[in-house]
Amino acid sequence: MLKVTPATLLQVNNGNNAVNLSIQAPKRGKYLLGRLTVKSEYSFGLFKSWSKLDFEHMLIVYPSQRVLNAIDSYLCSTNDETHLSGVSQSNQLGIDEFSELKNFVRGESLARTAWKQLAKGQGHYTKHYQSQQGEPVWLTFDGLPNNQLEIKLQYLSYLVTTLSLTNQEFGLLLKLHGKKTIKIPPSSGLEHKANCLHALATY
Repeated sequence: MLKVTPATLLQVNNGNNAVNLSIQAPKRGKYLLGRLTVKSEYSFGLFKSWSKLDFEHMLIVYPSQRVLNAIDSYLCSTNDETHLSGVSQSNQLGIDEFSELKNFVRGESLARTAWKQLAKGQGHYTKHYQSQQGEPVWLTFDGLPNNQLEIKLQYLSYLVTTLSLTNQEFGLLLKLHGKKTIKIPPSSGLEHKANCLHALATY
């Protein structure tokens, strides 16, 4: 069950007013936000009104991140899907070489900002790289340093987030005995990151 911490606006201005709710979930997965109670008081509580609103919003709670050191050793870079069910050996990511500068797009990671150009007042650009690696990188359960599903998902959550920060292309293959196999082809970007984290949250 979700735990919602009440939020208060001391003064409501004309127009739109944004309220940020702090929500705690017991575990990863999908949750319905449910009904929210909105209360209003005026003149030291002399006038009071309230209403229950049901927005039918769905929340996705991703697995928490568990840090992995030397992440290269936990990546599988083979196209052969039969090998993806075995133990992933230590495969290097390969070298990504600088390709070009592009105009900054809202939502892009600041880690790729071309700070030198920005400092000179030449505009906000981001650095883009092209991979010299011939085979795509896959994230799998194999080779992760724990046998518990929840901990493996936390490691994968960390890998997805870390690789996305550098715009590294990767795919996700979730395959355990007795469970449905989920395969997300290699890609990059915010939408791909969200799709992978969504898969981890609901697996």
